[in-house]
Amino acid sequence: MSRRRAGGSLLALAALVATTSVAVVAQDTGHKARELTLSSAVGPAFALGKAGERWAKLVTERSGGKLTVLFRPGAILAERDPAREFIAVRGGMADLAVGSTVYWSVQVPALGVVGLP
Repeated sequence: MSRRRAGGSLLALAALVATTSVAVVAQDTGHKARELTLSSAVGPAFALGKAGERWAKLVTERSGGKLTVLFRPGAILAERDPAREFIAVRGGMADLAVGSTVYWSVQVPALGVVGLP
């Protein structure tokens, strides 16, 4: 399998796992609303930050109030270091993150693929 194809498969798998875990959390919480935090290195003035803000709103809306996603830009949940966002998710400081493979590939070498616009 080529490196590009493996990286694409890994990203697709990560998206599937994130979507599945959000759905499972929504089912398991019953009537009590669950609050999740979403970390992003940049704010909504940039495309990546705007995507994170929109994702937070969509999860909140589509969960019917069972999940509330709080958007935290500026990597404040990762000590203001974009390279630590993946570590923040893994360590439980953030529940979700929108980040760049440039920073995350240090912790997950398979994410070291070329990012296209």
